[in-house]
Amino acid sequence: MKRWISVLLSVCILASALMLHAGAQVQAQGAYDADPVVFLLGFSTADLYYDDGVSETKERVWNLSADGILDRVKANLPLTLWGLFKAVFLHRYDTLNDAAAKIAEPVLNKMERLTMLPDGSSKYDVSVYPGFADEVPLSFRKSSRNVYLSGIYRALYNQYSRVYVFVADWRLGQLELARQLDDFIQQVKEDSGRDQVTLFGFSQGGQTIGTYLYYYGDRGDVKKAVLETPAIGGTSFPSAALDESMFDVQVGTMIQFAEAYMESEMHYEWLGKLVTLAPLKQSILSIMTTHVLPIARYWGSLWDLIPAKDYDRLKAQYLDAAECAPLIRASDAYHYEVLPHIGEKLRALQAQGMPISIVCNTGNPLLFCGDYESDGILDSANVSGAVVAPYGERLSPPVSGTVCSDPTHCHLSPSMTVDASACYLPENTWFVDGQYHGQCDWDPYTYALLCKLLLEDTLTDVYADPAFPQFAFAQSPADQVNISFSQSGCYVSASDLTVTNLSAQKTMQLTGVTVSGTTLRVQTPRKTVLTPGESVTLTVSGSIPQSARYTPVTVWFTYTDKPIVLHSKTFKTSVLSN
Repeated sequence: MKRWISVLLSVCILASALMLHAGAQVQAQGAYDADPVVFLLGFSTADLYYDDGVSETKERVWNLSADGILDRVKANLPLTLWGLFKAVFLHRYDTLNDAAAKIAEPVLNKMERLTMLPDGSSKYDVSVYPGFADEVPLSFRKSSRNVYLSGIYRALYNQYSRVYVFVADWRLGQLELARQLDDFIQQVKEDSGRDQVTLFGFSQGGQTIGTYLYYYGDRGDVKKAVLETPAIGGTSFPSAALDESMFDVQVGTMIQFAEAYMESEMHYEWLGKLVTLAPLKQSILSIMTTHVLPIARYWGSLWDLIPAKDYDRLKAQYLDAAECAPLIRASDAYHYEVLPHIGEKLRALQAQGMPISIVCNTGNPLLFCGDYESDGILDSANVSGAVVAPYGERLSPPVSGTVCSDPTHCHLSPSMTVDASACYLPENTWFVDGQYHGQCDWDPYTYALLCKLLLEDTLTDVYADPAFPQFAFAQSPADQVNISFSQSGCYVSASDLTVTNLSAQKTMQLTGVTVSGTTLRVQTPRKTVLTPGESVTLTVSGSIPQSARYTPVTVWFTYTDKPIVLHSKTFKTSVLSN
């Protein structure tokens, strides 16, 4: 059984590590009269340290990058994929175990220090360090520590002189994290001499911003808030780990997720159609129950990440009402007070003049629970509040109009899977179809969108700039190709079609474009060659249905380095009614 501990941990680390995608150290270049920005990291990204009460220095018991885990993941990815192949087809697990052990063994002995007691308090003296209460790392310009930031954070830092990172124990529940964030914002205001801050949160950090705004937003300390894939409504990921009936390993998604994180254009996703990890399901579940659950069972963050639909059932199964009373009380407040009213609260703050924006990814199944539209980690419905069809299914027009009932607004996604009229913020939520969790830096479209929201005040809603509509396709190099109709963007219309080669490395030759469910013909000249980043506009002729209909578009192409291999990408899109 021990051999599978490493397998499980390596997968978990790979799924979490992208949240701390590392970049180069930067220096402040912004003007010192700019308002400060407070940035909130995602789940598991903050270093945690154990104090034994004797040693002069604290022992680091959790870290995603400094201990070389990311380097080990990268170095052992080919070995892991080869081991996966042998395990599934040959039922030989030696190579997979070797790769997993090389990645995960260094953290196995330390993870027990992360255990929390039934009341939700830490079993050991574990905390972030240095603490932000009395240390100068409040501001990067004052910090003596190395601060590594990826692209979006560098953009913030180059624009603003004061960019502060809220560092907290990610095991804690949302009510406590929101309280700590309020304290932190007061310190930032005092340190910067400004009356307001801009908040930018990713994943769990976005969840904390939402909780903070619910309880403290009326104080007027926040000028603007941008939430990138916030885990507001949690994720079915932990629910699947606790409920065997929900658990399902999505091999193809795992491969694509790893490639996206590695910024790879290798495209091994076809393995997902051949490989099944069903034989390993019980082993992985056993490891979760025997080794991971005792550590994470009483994390407040775990319970606040469980969606409302699963919370009562799993709480009754795993938490004792008496010994877990403080933990239950806090998580009950989040599920019964915050979640039912978070959309109403965010809209009220907007009405008072606070710009709030949400960016949500969709179009992929969850890594370990394939029934839900997601970015691999977070359910799209829980991120945005939208009505979202189960993965592989579509909604039927018209949309619900539960929050936005304006009939002139189009809130149905091109894939017909997302009804954004039901979002927490229908007019201020942007969706990126096909993007995986934490990949905004590698996607120039999403990167530009976030910079626009953070650094400018012109993107007041999803209609303000045609370059940033409510729905768009992911455009990282791993996405291979992108399409856009001149009159309707991601939606199908009888207008010119622009096809773009998204690869940063490969030259492609288009061989054809088909539009299912219509009589449209896309004229593709022979030998249409696109170098990396190059686009071509193709003439479209024919007619489209007069009623809303799902009409996927497929682009066929080859890469010039391997012209005998035919590739295709199908875009989940549709024709809208008049």
